[in-house]
Amino acid sequence: MKIKYFFSLMLIAIIGFAGCKGKKSIDKNANEAIPVTVQKLQIVSVNEEISASANIEGNKTVKLGFMVAGKINYIAAEEGATIKVGQLLASLDPENYSIAKEMADANLNQAQDDYNRLSIMHNRKSISESDFSKVSNALKVAQAQQHLQVKNLSDTKIYAPINGVLLKKGTEVGEIIGTGLPLFVVSNIQTV
Repeated sequence: MKIKYFFSLMLIAIIGFAGCKGKKSIDKNANEAIPVTVQKLQIVSVNEEISASANIEGNKTVKLGFMVAGKINYIAAEEGATIKVGQLLASLDPENYSIAKEMADANLNQAQDDYNRLSIMHNRKSISESDFSKVSNALKVAQAQQHLQVKNLSDTKIYAPINGVLLKKGTEVGEIIGTGLPLFVVSNIQTV
């Protein structure tokens, strides 16, 4: 600790002495007059154009893609088209998701029926709490599966979230796409 303190003081002293020891320079031009030209102020017009390159971006730009995978069966607009909020931009073939929803509906109906029948027995104390708990949980799982399949079916369509212009269309009808790929870019160019 003392060694660090000593070296720090030595360094400060060396820098201090070096700064004080510098030669004084005498400016030979210090007393010479500098010629100055004075002009009267006037307005002057300049006829020159200024060219600049830049990127103009919309106030709000949104990249859109499907939340589910599938085969594209419909695209509503081409690049450069005006898009309104809520307008359908594209959709996937919903057949697989419709079938999955029908299966989830059937499972929910079966689980609801089992729950209703065993609920009466549970109220009469004819079945164990464990068996009734299994039926109750099976009903909750079937309800969740049905909600998931309804959401997946609705996710086969993309709607425009803003008014704007379709800047980019990154797919064509018939293509098979994956989940979450940004396929469309919509930008509000009213304010740039």
